[in-house]
Amino acid sequence: EASREWKVAADPAVRERVEKHVRENCPQQPAGCIEGAALTRMAAAERELLLDWVDAGAKLRAGQLMAERLLGVIERQISGCSAAEGLNAVKSRLRRMGFAVIPAPWIQPGEAVSKEWPGVSYGNAALIGDRLFLPALGLERVEKEWLAELQRLLPKGVEASYVPARFSLLRNGGIHCLMAFGRKH
Repeated sequence: EASREWKVAADPAVRERVEKHVRENCPQQPAGCIEGAALTRMAAAERELLLDWVDAGAKLRAGQLMAERLLGVIERQISGCSAAEGLNAVKSRLRRMGFAVIPAPWIQPGEAVSKEWPGVSYGNAALIGDRLFLPALGLERVEKEWLAELQRLLPKGVEASYVPARFSLLRNGGIHCLMAFGRKH
């Protein structure tokens, strides 16, 4: 099964180079090409191939995880958010305290997804100058509609923009997490 997924997901040029390397170096045990001394030799002699191989494997695994996570998002959209009443109470209390409350979309994961993943939160954003950067999961039309509604609610002069954060969101990260790596101190 994994071999078939690899053949479909991997870039054909990378797949061809990896398969050639396996045929020439470890045809009986392909996993042996990326273990012990064979891995050390490959890192020294064929660094680009190793990087491409690892990158293709990471993309394959991320694609599998994303499918699980998106299934959870879809399930939750169908069944609705169980925390809506509690969130409405908090919004009312904040408004009574004088805060302007701008609701950000949040979708809990469905039952098919690990409980470690809290769902999609557009609250993990960053305001820099007059631009609000929001994470994008890749929900296309739905996210565009949310962005348009959020833009309508933001103070005049503040512009909302989506930043692709699909892989960061897989690990419970968002815009703050992505920006932390880009700062110079």
